[in-house]
Formats: sequence, structure tokens, C-alpha cells
Amino acid sequence: MPKSKQKLTVELLDAICQRLKAGAFERVAVESLGVSWSAYRDWQDRAKRRHCPSIYRQLGGQIIQARAHARFMAEMTVCKTDPKFWLVQGPGRDSAIQEGWGTGKTTAATAAAPHDNVLLGELFELLLTALAPFPEARAAAAAVIDNFFAKRKPSQANPNY
Repeated sequence: MPKSKQKLTVELLDAICQRLKAGAFERVAVESLGVSWSAYRDWQDRAKRRHCPSIYRQLGGQIIQARAHARFMAEMTVCKTDPKFWLVQGPGRDSAIQEGWGTGKTTAATAAAPHDNVLLGELFELLLTALAPFPEARAAAAAVIDNFFAKRKPSQANPNY
């Protein structure tokens, strides 16, 4: 990839992070400041190199923190405005891989074969972790996973376990 002509500065990094913290999508945050997406991706590639200026090393950590801040603020807004929804649908809800504070019901996941659930739970946990930088995709995947286990009946469990 050719070297970007746009230069990453502390001020620009701070402005990108402020937009992300306010809830902007990464590409929108970057391009709204007049930075091309390809230049931004080039900066991210440079940050992965062993010997790079410190501003590029700061980029990765600060972007992750800004994204997490935006997600935290959105979650807290839901918690305050609709606590019941938060309890049932928030990160502490019952799911295929953890018993939460949600419904308090036995989930289909706990009624199915334990070995199957452990493997699926581990797979789904890895998937959700990989999707953490993409909150909308992660939420959609989590809903599909929860729906999968909700529809699974104990009779469908593997009888060998």
C-alpha cells in the first residue's frame, strides 16, 4: 500500500476519538475530518509495524477506547431509560454461555446436551468477541445465537451425552 500523504497528528487523533465517543461510526468520524479512509487504514497498518512513530502506536489503543466509550454510553442510556429492557436484553442477560440476571428461566441451552453447549458456547463467545468492534453486527449475531438456543428443544440434544 502506498504511503499516505495525509499526516496523523495528536490533534487529528483527538478529533477522531471525540467523534467516536459521541457515537459516530469509524469511517464517518474519519472522513468528516477530511481524512480519506485509505489514509486512515494506512495509519492503522503503520501502527502494527515494529518500529513506528509513537503517534501511530497511540492510534490503535485510543480508537479501541473511544469505541468502547461510545458503547458504554449507549448501554448506560438504555439502562437509565428502559431498565427492564436493559435487564432482559443487556450484557447480563441469560444466554447460551452464561446464566444472567435476565429472565430467570432455564434456557434451552441448559436443557440441551452439556458437551454440545460447551462447544457451541465457546464458539459463540469467540464470535461475539471478534465482533466487539462492530456493535451492530455483534448485537445481530447475539440475537441469532439466543434465538438458536431458544428454539432448541431438549429432545434435539445429542443422546450420547
